[in-house]
Amino acid sequence: ISKVVREEDTFARLGGDEFVILLSDLGDDINFAKKVANNFSKKLHKITQKPIKIQNYSLHLSLSIGIVILKPH
Repeated sequence: ISKVVREEDTFARLGGDEFVILLSDLGDDINFAKKVANNFSKKLHKITQKPIKIQNYSLHLSLSIGIVILKPH
């Protein structure tokens, strides 16, 4: 995930298997923000499709993504 999260973004664990990624500084154009969020979610899905090798085990991940876009005030 560190490969796609930018330095200005926030990545946090809410608890258990729930995480949040706050994409910041997307500007005032709501359509641009939607494109960035959509592209970001596609990158996350692509990254998690490959199993993670830990010792002699393969860890397969699945994820669900919800996106909320807040309009600037």
